[in-house]
Amino acid sequence: MKNLIKLGKERQAAQSKPARKKKKARVGVYGITGCAGCQLTILFAKDRMFELLDLIDFVALPFIKEKNEYKGKLDIVLFEGLVASKSDLKKLKDVRERTKILVAIGACSCHGCVPAMKNFMNQPEVERAVYSKVDQLNALDATPIDAHVKVDFYLPGCPPDENEIISVLKDLVMGFSPRVTKKPVCVECAKMEVPCLLEQGKPCLGPITRGGCNAICMQAGHECTGCRGPNPDANIKAFINLLRKRGWSDDMIDKRIKTYAAFAVDMLEKKAGFLYKIDEL
Repeated sequence: MKNLIKLGKERQAAQSKPARKKKKARVGVYGITGCAGCQLTILFAKDRMFELLDLIDFVALPFIKEKNEYKGKLDIVLFEGLVASKSDLKKLKDVRERTKILVAIGACSCHGCVPAMKNFMNQPEVERAVYSKVDQLNALDATPIDAHVKVDFYLPGCPPDENEIISVLKDLVMGFSPRVTKKPVCVECAKMEVPCLLEQGKPCLGPITRGGCNAICMQAGHECTGCRGPNPDANIKAFINLLRKRGWSDDMIDKRIKTYAAFAVDMLEKKAGFLYKIDEL
């Protein structure tokens, strides 16, 4: 009887204690060579970001926080940009060493983008055209971040959809594995009842591009330029032959695909069954 009374008192005491707050996930947003558009998209998602404030603590968030020199351990990192200099590589490796889950966010970090185009050009000429002191650049060939460190998840787009960013963060914090669609942009055009721009004679890359953007460009009447990268199940060879039959040159096809998928060119060429590289862009 005494033990039961003691146990009852212990339970009452435990219930009277305030509930222990669950530790928030430490999240950092970092970027290297790129336009910082992906980081801005996170800023634009501020209204939905309130849904996560009980779950995460942004220890590094450019454009919002004044100080972003956090040097501690990180649970989740959204990493934008590609490696194009020694300082980029140093920053990437430092962040990776301190991070449990690293997410490559945006076209630059996932499969190349405009900064990666320099790999197909005369790099010294490109550098001199942009910078006055090229000897201080410490430039490297443009490479994706997964060429140097382990990437746990890829979130493509230029920029990614803000709702997709929130969903991925939620999944990761809750311990779920995020999913990115493997369906092409064409599926989303059909759902949105958007007339096929390819049928209208425009060089739309929707058939070979990973969906997830809700066909936002096509809804505005602009053809897909492939910013979400090649869809893994795409029939590249058939699509390129289709563009050729419609009168588009290899030169145009090459430029269009390389704009957002420079790091995937080798894979695309193998799937296409021929080389469509050109010497000069």
